[in-house]
Amino acid sequence: MPEVEADGHIRHMLQSLHRFKSQHEQLQRFGRVGVKAKTQLGVDDDETGPLLMSHSIFQAVNLAADCALAAHRLCIDGERLVLHQYAHYALARSGIEGAAQGLWLLAPDDRHERVRRLLGVRSTEVQKDQSLYRSMTKVRPSDTAKERRDKDRGRNELNGRIKKHKAWIDSVAKRHGIDSEQIEVSSTFAMVEFATSLTGVKAEHGSATWVVLSGLVHPSATRSNQFSQNKEMGEPREGIVSVEVTADHRTSMIAFASLETLLARALDLLAKRMLAPERSGAES
Repeated sequence: MPEVEADGHIRHMLQSLHRFKSQHEQLQRFGRVGVKAKTQLGVDDDETGPLLMSHSIFQAVNLAADCALAAHRLCIDGERLVLHQYAHYALARSGIEGAAQGLWLLAPDDRHERVRRLLGVRSTEVQKDQSLYRSMTKVRPSDTAKERRDKDRGRNELNGRIKKHKAWIDSVAKRHGIDSEQIEVSSTFAMVEFATSLTGVKAEHGSATWVVLSGLVHPSATRSNQFSQNKEMGEPREGIVSVEVTADHRTSMIAFASLETLLARALDLLAKRMLAPERSGAES
């Protein structure tokens, strides 16, 4: 890689990483302010209790901001960039997913659509929780009698929790005249593409970045070689080449820039929903 290009990648990464800290601080200020009555988000909460729109939005955006702050702390040493080979990709990927889900819920100007999307997100969570709980409480031949009793008790408790959340979803859906066919399972791929399109970047670029990062957070020799910088160390010996493998600067720069841009847009829209007054007699 040409030295000038490498320097540009490092400069852009440092800019994103420093902005991550201020973005996290901005979200913390929002949390201290809280959701006020008669604002757009306040009315969203009134219309989506007991699910509460703001809970899902803040959880998603907080995930993004927390990952961004962790990336800042991981990769900044004073003013020097410290780039690990893989760890920062996991933070960027999770942060992108959080910011994308926040934008998925925040962006529609029509409240009915915001509610419909919330129901889709929460329904997806319930489906995934059910799968997780089944795995956690599955009885295995090696289980002792006590372990079987504990799993039976845990299964009953978890099934009760699932039943409660399904009832909440049904209650909000009925209140807004949304039937089950209108509640779509929300895929991360679709949310990332939608969120990316809000930033002026082509949707497919966002999803491609997310797919690449998803590949880099799991063991894979082929992906590691493709998205890493490989530098031969010394002369080959007996036909064997020693290679120093480091994180690819361009891929890392794109990962950080994607998270920074999506999080910035999510924070802007969150501020709008938190501060804008509800328009009397009109959908917001």
